[in-house]
Amino acid sequence: MRSAFTFTKDIAGKDYVQFLRISSERFPAFMLVWRDQFSFKHSAHTIRRDLQPLELRHRRSSKWPGNVMFGHKGDVITYRFDKQTLEVLQRPGSLFGWLQPAYPEDLAFFDIDQQCAFASVSHEKDAWILDREFGRSLPKRFGLVEETVDEKDWKEYFNHVA
Repeated sequence: MRSAFTFTKDIAGKDYVQFLRISSERFPAFMLVWRDQFSFKHSAHTIRRDLQPLELRHRRSSKWPGNVMFGHKGDVITYRFDKQTLEVLQRPGSLFGWLQPAYPEDLAFFDIDQQCAFASVSHEKDAWILDREFGRSLPKRFGLVEETVDEKDWKEYFNHVA
C-alpha cells in the first residue's frame, strides 16, 4: 500500500494561483493531454502555442497519470515548469477547469527524478498528490485527505515518468 492525498473539492481563484506557484517552486515539469476524440477551441490551441517553446517531451499514448483510455489516444506533452508558465496555467481558473473543448486535460506535475508527483483527471474531478511531503505542506483549506492506494492501482495509474 502507498499513501497519497486526494482533493475533496476543486480549488479556484487565489487558492488555485497559490497552488500553482508553490508547485512551480517544487516541480521542474508538468504535463497536459490533448485527447484525439475532441475538437478543441481556440483557447486550447492558444495554450498549446504558448507552451510550445517549453516542450520537453511529446508522445502519443492511451495511458498517462491517472488515466487509461481504451480505443483512444492523445498527445501527452511534458513541459518545463517555471514561473513563466504560471500565467498560462492560470487560464482555466481552477484545478478542475482543465476541460475540453476549451482546454487540454489531466494536468500532472513531475519531480526532479521525473516521477509523477501530482495527477488529475479533470472530467472526473479527481486529483492526487503522490508526493507526501508536498501534500503535507499545503494549506488545509485546499481540502486534502490522505488515503491509501494499493500497489496494483499505483502501478497502473501513477507509476509514470515525465
